[in-house]
Amino acid sequence: MTTTPVPVIVVDVETSGLNPEQHSVLEVAAVPLNTSDGDGMTFAPALPADWLGEASFDALSLNKYFERRLWQAELSEADTEGCLYDLAELLDGAIFAGSNPAFDVAFLRPLFEQYGVRFPQIHHRLLDLAPYAAGALGIGTDLPGLARVCELLHIPHPDAHTALGDAQVTVEAFRELSRLGQSAGISR
Repeated sequence: MTTTPVPVIVVDVETSGLNPEQHSVLEVAAVPLNTSDGDGMTFAPALPADWLGEASFDALSLNKYFERRLWQAELSEADTEGCLYDLAELLDGAIFAGSNPAFDVAFLRPLFEQYGVRFPQIHHRLLDLAPYAAGALGIGTDLPGLARVCELLHIPHPDAHTALGDAQVTVEAFRELSRLGQSAGISR
């Protein structure tokens, strides 16, 4: 009996701070892990009128919101809703993966709720790059962040702290770690 593999979608969000109850999603990217079409989707959702007053300027500096002129990519509310429906379709039944996917889920759930779009039925386990890399690289419980994983795997990361850049490099890291496991004779 052949089983169809569960799709794995790497998601990254850039936000205006660390608190999903206070801060906003500035940018979303979702890239399939187990397909050759690695572009996926990315969008900058419409922001609430008062978002900047609540923002952490450290976060805006880190994700270069102003330098990248991200406000120019901000969608209308109708287009944001459409992208959320597309994202829900992509994620439905999939394994939600990323570099700290619990953070991304915590920000996406209220965004979906705000637009009245049902949050997708994702797999019951999240695939987090940090413990995956720590185990594969034999570094124990010293959980590395995305930058450290890229450094350890010699993966360039020129678009750090952009949703699509982080999602794409996370896909590359998962693939490289999988190759390392296969070359070591580790099977699933």
